[in-house]
Amino acid sequence: MNLTAAVRCQGGAQQFLTVGSGIASNTAWTELSGSVQVPNCVVQEFLLYAEGPPAGVDILLDDVTFWQQSSGLGPNVLANSTFETGTASWFGFGPVTVSATTARAHSGAQSGLVSGRTATWNGLATNILGLVTPGRTYQANGFTQVSVPSAAGVRLTLQSACDGGAQSFTQIATVTANNTTWTELNGAIAIPNCNLTTAVFYLENAPAGVDMYLDDVTLRAIP
Repeated sequence: MNLTAAVRCQGGAQQFLTVGSGIASNTAWTELSGSVQVPNCVVQEFLLYAEGPPAGVDILLDDVTFWQQSSGLGPNVLANSTFETGTASWFGFGPVTVSATTARAHSGAQSGLVSGRTATWNGLATNILGLVTPGRTYQANGFTQVSVPSAAGVRLTLQSACDGGAQSFTQIATVTANNTTWTELNGAIAIPNCNLTTAVFYLENAPAGVDMYLDDVTLRAIP
């Protein structure tokens, strides 16, 4: 499933901009979340629509919101967010191998790579405990690819726990990635308002055995 914006500038051709993507089913509701940069022009058309499933498949859509994002997001709290200096501050979520590779990059010369994955939850992670403020909401953004030609669902997730509480896992953004283009991850996460003992931000969800790439990732407080 995709949320797509059909945009046309005055005198220009229609553009189709992906706002958010996810893997939907007929048994549970899937959240589609993301953002879109409106072209700097005189906009004559702006249509937001849901699409993606094969012909003949019905689409159910509910609780849709769309708003102008306020400017003035806080600074990126993630260290080494472009992997240009290696994998400092990043680690494997599970028994995996984490590296910086020059084989692919969204910008610059390198991206982060997690390989040797034996489960969908294995991924590329960074500890944000002490970097985020409990009770505040943060905007997450990044770009991902996978190692296989078939499309794979990739997700940004927050693992968190309050003092004395159980671990929780909150989805931030889910997209369908491939091995030829960079797919944008974009979503918002409300940090639990408590004395945090765990706060891990990580990339996961591709099938076991599929390598995942991450680049140009940010996490910024929303005013």
